[in-house]
Amino acid sequence: MITRVLKIVLGRPRPAVAEQLVYVAGYSFPSGHSSGITALLTATALHTIEAATTRAQRVVLGIFHALLILGVGWSRIYLGVHYPTDVVAGICVGVACGLAAHGLLRTRTIVRQIRALLR
Repeated sequence: MITRVLKIVLGRPRPAVAEQLVYVAGYSFPSGHSSGITALLTATALHTIEAATTRAQRVVLGIFHALLILGVGWSRIYLGVHYPTDVVAGICVGVACGLAAHGLLRTRTIVRQIRALLR
């Protein structure tokens, strides 16, 4: 939703590449693929890293999630459907949404635990 609103408000055209590997219509900034996968993987990374029992597991999980995010971003540039700044902005939007989602889930869990203690 945030990405769609930003695309409409900013109205940045897609790159004019002679050979796009895929055809995509609509505006370019920010990258919807990058923001969506980043939001999902940020929330997933935070959840799985919290559950990890060792520092090594946390590092591996962090690197794994970061590589997936970077891979999707790179693919959007490689396909010629986004500028690098579109991808960076999409990642920033995704991180913000992922952090917000994780925070909301944690808040709900904490509130539930407090209510259980008060009963």
